[in-house]
Amino acid sequence: MNMPIVEITTTNAELGIKSSRPPFEISQPPADTEINQNLTDTVEISTKAAKVNIDQSEAFADANLISPLQKTKQFAQKANQTATEYTAKKAREGEQLKAIENNGGGGKAKLRLQKKTAS
Repeated sequence: MNMPIVEITTTNAELGIKSSRPPFEISQPPADTEINQNLTDTVEISTKAAKVNIDQSEAFADANLISPLQKTKQFAQKANQTATEYTAKKAREGEQLKAIENNGGGGKAKLRLQKKTAS
């Protein structure tokens, strides 16, 4: 018996895809730049002088240095005190002279007056 025969033959199929990258170029023209400097600008700086007051009177007093104003005040106080004491002394002497004249120049009146002014 004859049997039909089926013959199969295969061939390898080749697919060919060839790719190449296209040339890539970027070109950029130089940028237009412009820098302007105005060299005529002015810078203004103003200062105000500081005023400093330092009171050194306490430091001078600690060092026994006295300003002319303080020295004048002290002198005026001392002169006033001296004048007051002198006036009081002359008033006492006047009272003594008055007592002597009123009592006829007795020594007891002068002694009583001295005790009276001392106390």
